[in-house]
Amino acid sequence: MKSRRVPLVAVLAVLVALVGYLASSSTPTNPSSLQTGLGVTTNAESTALYCTGLTSGASGRVSFFNTAGDPRTLSVSVVSSSGSRWSGTLELGAHQGQ
Repeated sequence: MKSRRVPLVAVLAVLVALVGYLASSSTPTNPSSLQTGLGVTTNAESTALYCTGLTSGASGRVSFFNTAGDPRTLSVSVVSSSGSRWSGTLELGAHQGQ
């Protein structure tokens, strides 16, 4: 019985090491462009964030992280529940957050 256990443990150890290696060697990629319905490629990346549920008088915070190796410019628009608006841009360096 002991002789069966050693090969099983060795096989499991190799499998765990292989899964760890494969997981660490793959790198996620961000999309470099969006495809429109007409087949026209644009050089834009876009995400819309909607933060709801803050009660009156409460403050909120949104953090942005640039996971790309190049700097990015963000266009930001904020509208409060009372209709007050703010728009501006944020510059994020490569692998930076704000």
